[in-house]
Amino acid sequence: MERWITIRTKNVAYAKRKKFFIVSGILCSLYIVIFLSMFLKANTKKVFAYSDTGKQKEVLKAIRGTIYDRNMDIIAGNFYVAKVSIRRDVLEKIGYNNYSKILKLFGKKIRKREFNRLVKSNHFTVKVAEIPYHQFFEENYLEKIRKRLNKLKLGDVLIYDYEYKRYYSTDEFYPKFLAYMYRDEEGLKKIGLERSFDDILKGQDGFRTYFFDRRVGLYKEVRPVDGKSLILTIDSSVQFICEKIAKKTLKKHKADNVYVIVSKPKTGEILSLVSISRKYGNMNSLIIRGAYEPGSTMKPIVGSLALDLGAVRETDTFFCENGMLRIKRRVIKDHKKFGNLSFREILWHSSNVGISKIAMKVKDDDFYNGLKMFGFGMRTGIPFYKESRGLFPTRKEFTLQRKISMSFGYGIGVTAVQMITALNAVINGGYYISPLIVKEICEPSTSILKASVKSQTISQQKRWKVIDESTSSVMRQILKGVVEKGTGRKASIDGISIGGKTGTSKKLIRGKYSNNYIASFFGFFPVDNPAISIYVVVDNPKGKYFYGGDVAAPVFREIVEKIYPFLIEEISSEEIPLPEKNRPLLASKVDESDNDPLKIKGLSFREAMQLLSLKGCDCVFEGHGYVVGYKKIGKNFYKLYGNM
Repeated sequence: MERWITIRTKNVAYAKRKKFFIVSGILCSLYIVIFLSMFLKANTKKVFAYSDTGKQKEVLKAIRGTIYDRNMDIIAGNFYVAKVSIRRDVLEKIGYNNYSKILKLFGKKIRKREFNRLVKSNHFTVKVAEIPYHQFFEENYLEKIRKRLNKLKLGDVLIYDYEYKRYYSTDEFYPKFLAYMYRDEEGLKKIGLERSFDDILKGQDGFRTYFFDRRVGLYKEVRPVDGKSLILTIDSSVQFICEKIAKKTLKKHKADNVYVIVSKPKTGEILSLVSISRKYGNMNSLIIRGAYEPGSTMKPIVGSLALDLGAVRETDTFFCENGMLRIKRRVIKDHKKFGNLSFREILWHSSNVGISKIAMKVKDDDFYNGLKMFGFGMRTGIPFYKESRGLFPTRKEFTLQRKISMSFGYGIGVTAVQMITALNAVINGGYYISPLIVKEICEPSTSILKASVKSQTISQQKRWKVIDESTSSVMRQILKGVVEKGTGRKASIDGISIGGKTGTSKKLIRGKYSNNYIASFFGFFPVDNPAISIYVVVDNPKGKYFYGGDVAAPVFREIVEKIYPFLIEEISSEEIPLPEKNRPLLASKVDESDNDPLKIKGLSFREAMQLLSLKGCDCVFEGHGYVVGYKKIGKNFYKLYGNM
């Protein structure tokens, strides 16, 4: 009996202890849950309260869009650089001496004042160095730096990332006003298309925002949207040739400026835009911002207007007063003593007296409004900052004397872009078509956008009828006569049908006409179906020659001789007969041997020219297509033969 009582007592004691531990465990668990809840709540409030004052924002740069020429060669692009940086808090921790040692690894130095400025900055990271991407990997840069950091007992304190830098291919041959970016003490500057199309090219930057304190680190990220790309109407090979010839002309004639524009008159596409200056180099933007008096290149415009209005007929003859016409107190002079000249001959021989008489047959309102229809006094819309309207008189300023002056290119201020656009209207069938330089817009992947967006660029062109097609056809034949029989003989090329007009004008300096001249030439080919037009302006040539026919016309001829092989496919697609010098070559002229020290056989003329240029050589062409042979005709000078 006693034994049973003892056993029962032990079981009761065990049950009590068990109950105590269970209750205690529940209470402890509850206490821990309540404590943690309160702790996290308080800490969360602290984190988000701190994030208002302690967040750091890092910009994730969008990749800027590429600018291509019409053949998808890069004009402005991007290249990778490896970016080495360090966190600002780490920078503060390691101190000035250790940071100086790190910079020494990259060949850089820093003053203590600059170091203190970096430490106090709001940036999350500080840039240490930039290394070309290929060099960073090919030379095993990362491993070398890490070994040196270990020797300094600093550990892996650096951050390695990449970023993009802007570069411009063949920088020497593209005018910087076309598209350029640079940085000076005032910050980043954008010029030309880089500025005009900045919203399209730049994309949208992303960001990474860090929320941090000693306990918790969080970040939020929005990825960047890369910029769209532009495809221009510019042809790099044509641009290369025109720039090279323009520089030679600048030097030869000791001119102040040389402008060259190559265009397709039926579409307004600009194939080349050259503007070089003795003073400003290829930063010169006067081709679109500087107004000048064009001289006799205005005569075809006035002549076509008079012909189209029926004020004169092609068969009309005018007495040119033996080279001197007196109107009230003013005397109009010719460079020769002309007697009777037909309408055609007035343009062939560039008679000021003759064109003045033609202008007087046109009603004042028709003359004034007609020149405005050709685009004078308004911007062409070419997408460059501060394009000039030129100088055009108000209706009140438009007197008889002003009208006569304007007929031969005085009393009116034009830009080179305005002038080629107006002259294109004379020969393209009679349409004013504003210049086009941006042809298409691409997604970052370079795939062309949908037609609706693609056509948006082209739809920005202005287009309207100025003169009748029949008038334009007559004017083309008259301008052909200028090159064959008149002042433009030095622009002629055997086998190519060329039309054109010379221009010479005195420069107005401080309100008075000086002995400085502007020589110009507008030419186009083929005459019956113009595919290419070229406008050359030589500002203030010095020396024996200053007439447009002597200075600018030979420049036109040299350009055509050089670019013809590149453009032959576009020209022949218009079903225009090829000149004899571009017929299939005789087999005897072609070098069929395997000897090819220049490594250019089988290349297109375009590719061969670019390769030879890199080797410091120049060339001329015979035929077109691809290179089947060549021979040396001078020091670093070759003649290339095409397969057709």
